[in-house]
Amino acid sequence: FLSSMGEKPFDEPWDEWRIVGLCATVGSPFLTLDPNIKTPQDMIGKRIGLDPVGSTNEYIPTYLMMYAWDIWDKVDADYGFTCDVAADSLMDGTIDVTWQGAVMLGPGEYKEWVPMPSFERILATKQVYFIEMTDEDFAKAREGSGLGSVYPIGFRAQTVGETTSPNFMGMANPLMFWVHKDMPDDVVTEICRIFYEYAEEFESYHAVGRGLTKETVADVPAPRDTFHPAAIAYYESMGVEVIGR
Repeated sequence: FLSSMGEKPFDEPWDEWRIVGLCATVGSPFLTLDPNIKTPQDMIGKRIGLDPVGSTNEYIPTYLMMYAWDIWDKVDADYGFTCDVAADSLMDGTIDVTWQGAVMLGPGEYKEWVPMPSFERILATKQVYFIEMTDEDFAKAREGSGLGSVYPIGFRAQTVGETTSPNFMGMANPLMFWVHKDMPDDVVTEICRIFYEYAEEFESYHAVGRGLTKETVADVPAPRDTFHPAAIAYYESMGVEVIGR
C-alpha cells in the first residue's frame, strides 16, 4: 500500500500488485501498564515505543497520532521497538506506551485473539490497559494520510494471564498473499484453490497459519479492486464473499 502512494522506501508510485488471499490478520493494540493512561490524550508527554520505520506498527500509530488524535508533536515517540524490545521496555519502565501483536481468529466485529509470545509475557505477569480507539479515529487517519489500508480490528473480551480485558479495538495488520497484476488467471486460480482447500493445514507449517480459514481468506481491509480478478472469481464460486473496504 505504501508503494501505491510512492511513500518511503519507494521512490515513486507502483501499484501493479494484486491480492490473492489473506493468511491471517495480526491485531496490534496500543497498550500500557499505567491505569491512568486510558485515552489518546492521556498519552501527551509520555514515551511511546514504535516498531522500526516502515513497518505497519510504525506508520499506522504515527498516522493516528498525527491525523486523528493531534498529539504527534506532544509525545516522545521513538522507533526500533520490535516485539520483544517493546515488551521488555514497557515492563522495565523505559517507555509508557507501546504496541504488541495477536493473531485474530474468526469472523465478527470482536474476534478471538491469540497473543504473540512477547505479548503473552506481558499479559502473564501484569494487568495491561488498552488505549481507546474508534472507527472514527481510523477514518481520520485514512483521510489525512491517504493510505487506504488503515483499519481497526476488534478484540473480544477475555482473560489472559493477569490481564482481564473488555472488548477493545486495535490496529489491523493483515498478512496477505500477493501477485503481479499480470499473473495468468489459471495460475491465480490454482493458488487460491490451494489456500482454500488446504486452509486447515497451514498451521502445521507456521503458527500464524492458524488464522487462514475458508471463511476469512478473502476478508481483507482493502478495496475490492486490489484483488486479482481471478481470485475474486474463484472465492465467489466457492461461496466466499470478497469483503472489500
